[in-house]
Amino acid sequence: MIRIMNASRKNKKVTTIGLICLLLAFGQSSAQAALVSQCGDTVCFTWDDTALSIFGTPDVVGDKIIFDPTTFVAKSLNGEGVVTTNATVNITIDAMAGYAFDSMSMSERGDYFLWGTNSGVSVGGQLRVRDDADTMFVTDSITPSAPFNIFNTPLDLTTHNWDAAAAVSLAGAEWDGVTQVVMKVENILSAYTQSGDDGPLQAFIEKKSVGVEVDIITTVIPVPAAIWLFGSGLLSLVGMARRKKA
Repeated sequence: MIRIMNASRKNKKVTTIGLICLLLAFGQSSAQAALVSQCGDTVCFTWDDTALSIFGTPDVVGDKIIFDPTTFVAKSLNGEGVVTTNATVNITIDAMAGYAFDSMSMSERGDYFLWGTNSGVSVGGQLRVRDDADTMFVTDSITPSAPFNIFNTPLDLTTHNWDAAAAVSLAGAEWDGVTQVVMKVENILSAYTQSGDDGPLQAFIEKKSVGVEVDIITTVIPVPAAIWLFGSGLLSLVGMARRKKA
């Protein structure tokens, strides 16, 4: 009886350990399954599909990654004060063999409307790119191309387009040989209304479905001169050998 009970306990222990291992493996595979990669013409983008927030799922076209947010909105009503909506997304970018990073630029678009002169909207954020070792980085602020200064009359919901941009250079000597970078796009939308005597107030701004576009420019890495000399010398030897045989 004692032996049977011990064997039973041993089997239960083994089963429990196996179940724990299976759960851990399932958890790891689930975490890994969140990573999505898409390749363009000369680079590949990788992101965590569970950490995109209100940016929305992106598409890759050529060497450009495009987000289509549908709920990236900030609005303030009748003296509500400043209302801010923000989100940040991280994308790992790998250059394909034979290419190096040169620069990155991004643009974003949307629309807005304002009721009353005591209302306003703004766009902010930052494009930040670092190397995979986190030893160097470059940044640029996201800047709108024009002020948000078109005011509607109350109950006029006509929206007005806006766009903003940022760009960074990776062409310096310190970036030579870097084939993987992490790109962080931080986006901020703000709307505000302050109490006044000019009737109802409303401020509304939205990042539209055109969304955020990140353009990757790559340059072909030149083959070292020594390799060219070796190749030409090898071809000469092959030619001489063929002439001897003839």
